Amino acid sequence: DQEKFVFSVAQEKYKQALSILSEGAKIDQLSTALRESEERYQALINVVDQTVSVQELVRSEDGRVVDAVILRVNPMWVMATGLSPANACQRRLTELFPETAKELLEQFEEAARTHMAVKKDLHFKERDLWYDSLIVPLGGDRVMLAGLDTTERRILQEKVRRSEARLKMVLESLPFAVGVTDEEGNLVLSNREMRHYLPTSKIPALDSEQAVRWKGVTKDGQPLPPSEFTVARALRGEEYGESIEMTFKADDGTDEKVMVTSKAVRDEQKKITGAFILVEKKSLSANSDLKN
Repeated sequence: DQEKFVFSVAQEKYKQALSILSEGAKIDQLSTALRESEERYQALINVVDQTVSVQELVRSEDGRVVDAVILRVNPMWVMATGLSPANACQRRLTELFPETAKELLEQFEEAARTHMAVKKDLHFKERDLWYDSLIVPLGGDRVMLAGLDTTERRILQEKVRRSEARLKMVLESLPFAVGVTDEEGNLVLSNREMRHYLPTSKIPALDSEQAVRWKGVTKDGQPLPPSEFTVARALRGEEYGESIEMTFKADDGTDEKVMVTSKAVRDEQKKITGAFILVEKKSLSANSDLKN
């Protein structure tokens, strides 16, 4: 009986040992799976062509988000910031990027609170770069910040804006009416003088109410229909070799004698994309001829 008792105790201990070994194996399997999952996660963000970082929010005693700890970054983030993963991970956002952090932390808190992604036009002040960014809540107090560098696009947009402002200033200083239409005949660029003649920003062929204010004649003395005005012909690719004389009825009822010139605007493939219009009062045109 004593031997049976000893054997039963030993058997129970053996089962317990097997159970412990089995649990240990499960823990090892879980650890391996977790490590492999982390590696796949890192590999995934590494191939993304945007800056990506994963951050853990730091809260004050009253629950406010006061900082964030950087947990993970991808190569694009390293290129943008100049910081290696070793120098960035496990460090606080306010320590690395104090000027940008305040704005970001507000967006992080919103994403974590609403459980919804937040889009943000972000100015990375420390490097003077601009990003079209997306903040994605990952659950708990973790968020992912992804950003597409839009700095070059912004620089180009600013150059275009300044160029357009200079062009507008030049156009407004001209003593005659100038304008450019799209391929359908709608004004896309004009000065104040041109808006006097085309107040609805449409050529006469597109605006019957305004068309009646314009009068012209053909070479054989017949009334010139709006479809045969120089700008309408230019948009069809029928180049008009010279200016034509027309009469325009102004808002005060007076008739203005003007010379109208139009020319098709073409792209690099010679496709018509619009038309250039010049309207000059007959007196100005005559003066110009005298000077020449």
